[in-house]
Amino acid sequence: MDEYTFQIFTEDLKIGREFNFSYKNKKYFISRGKGVWFLSYDKEKEPFTFKDVEDLLTNARIEGAKLEDIWDEVEVTSIF
Repeated sequence: MDEYTFQIFTEDLKIGREFNFSYKNKKYFISRGKGVWFLSYDKEKEPFTFKDVEDLLTNARIEGAKLEDIWDEVEVTSIF
């Protein structure tokens, strides 16, 4: 596959795919449950829950930045 762009990532989220990815050597997971879950494996906290994909893309932050803004530094490690 060519470069996995943020646009493709967004489309995959909307059809229900789930992701493991890393950013600055920290691991993250996006999954589905009641809403869309966003979890950092490096923190001992419950996942953040967003009502839908748009809510996640608008409001999820890593080190204060939206996923779209750091996408070039994200490494997607698995897609389900």
